[in-house]
Amino acid sequence: MGLLGTWIWVIIRPGARHTQTPPIVSIILFWPLGIAAIINATKVDPAWQMGNAAMAREHSNKAKMFSMIATIIGAVGFVIYFIIGWRFGLSLFGSE
Repeated sequence: MGLLGTWIWVIIRPGARHTQTPPIVSIILFWPLGIAAIINATKVDPAWQMGNAAMAREHSNKAKMFSMIATIIGAVGFVIYFIIGWRFGLSLFGSE
């Protein structure tokens, strides 16, 4: 491949597919956006194999965006849940 071919591959490769975080986000935090992230993450490889680097990069960026938004929504939801529980003296993990 040579040095030039290696550098070209590094520049144009599709990048991270963001396939590790979407399943975690979909199960734990906010599942509607997690499912959208998984769908976009699975579209990266087929687009790349068809030679459409722009589309692969777009799907990868969408998967990352959906994962980040779901993470933020889930984290804010957990914080609100614990604040309400603490403020009103509710039992968060079972009955007392």
